[in-house]
Amino acid sequence: MKARFVFLLLSAGLTFLLVLVIGCGGVASNNVVHPFVPSAIVAISPTTDGMFVNQTCQFTATVTGTSNTAVTWSVQESNGGTVTAGLYQAPGIPGTYHVVATSVADPTKSATAAVSVSAVPTGLTLAYLTLNGGTGYYQINLISDSGVATVGSPDLVNYVHLSPDGTKIVYASYGSGGYQLRIMNSDGSGQQTLTGDAQRHLYPQFTPDGTGIVYQYCFLVQAGNVACDIFLTSSAGGNGQNLTNQSGGASYYEPTVSPDGNTIAAAYCGSGICGLATMNIDGSGLKSIQTGGVLLGEPAFSPDGTKILFSYVLGPSYPDNTNIYAVNVDGTNPTQLTSSGYDWCPVVVGNKVVFVSSRDSQIHDGPHSDLYEMNVDGSGITRLTNNTVYDGFLGYAAFWGVPG
Repeated sequence: MKARFVFLLLSAGLTFLLVLVIGCGGVASNNVVHPFVPSAIVAISPTTDGMFVNQTCQFTATVTGTSNTAVTWSVQESNGGTVTAGLYQAPGIPGTYHVVATSVADPTKSATAAVSVSAVPTGLTLAYLTLNGGTGYYQINLISDSGVATVGSPDLVNYVHLSPDGTKIVYASYGSGGYQLRIMNSDGSGQQTLTGDAQRHLYPQFTPDGTGIVYQYCFLVQAGNVACDIFLTSSAGGNGQNLTNQSGGASYYEPTVSPDGNTIAAAYCGSGICGLATMNIDGSGLKSIQTGGVLLGEPAFSPDGTKILFSYVLGPSYPDNTNIYAVNVDGTNPTQLTSSGYDWCPVVVGNKVVFVSSRDSQIHDGPHSDLYEMNVDGSGITRLTNNTVYDGFLGYAAFWGVPG
């Protein structure tokens, strides 16, 4: 009797063991093996971006947790533009849209980026730079009433300026052992190099009639010591004329020309003093009109030519601790126009001032800056671009002519 009871217990235990094994995903009753499917994790970069209507932006996606790293791309909104292989084409309608990357291995897993698409301000025509990812190269863009277009190919650009009639673009880019002046049509055709020596031809700007170009010419005086002068040359090319000749032992930077074409304003530094100076278009009548701060620079004449706007640097970590000021052309009545501490490089376009700022960025530095617009008196500040990389006029890696 006892032996039979033990046998029954063993039989029952074996049956329970068999049921337990089958129920835990071993071999099912139909002999089908259910494989383990890894959980995919999708990430998209950048996660947010901003652009004007009809512009493009390249997104990338990474998939982990599975050997199949492929994704499909889509735009959440039906009128939100298109995306092919991660290249997003914004629509012609302003708004906020969402680019989605979905895992092919596990279609329930995806990542989304929000894109803010802005309208191009009516009547705004200018050329500006966008940092091309982490390459240190800059893409030249042209804003006009018809939208925003990329011009040429990414390059090591120091500064870009559009001719008054909107048909030509002059810029400084690295080549032949230095920064050279180059000019092209506003559609990117007809590229021509205006200089060729192994020096630094920087910060070019057209004269109001478009026939001349003022620029900053920097050269090595001795090891580690670079000096700069203001030059004027023809927009057709040729030898430039030195207008400052290290006057007073100072170096001169970042020239701009008054609307009537008769006066040049420039920044200078010498003997421990930095300031703004004006001169006649031929270099005569050079005089200092403003000093102060760690650095004064990037001057721009007001539309009526009565004032000069400039960047006023209060601390050593430019462009941090920088605001935009205005002063009368005779140096009187200096007036602060902005106060965020992250505003710089004013450019006058029509009756507006477009400037560069990182005031709304989580990281307040040059590479995280965007374009803003304001009235000449500093009122009506409006953000124009909302990009994850630098938008501006001055190549951040080449502020002082050092290749980026």
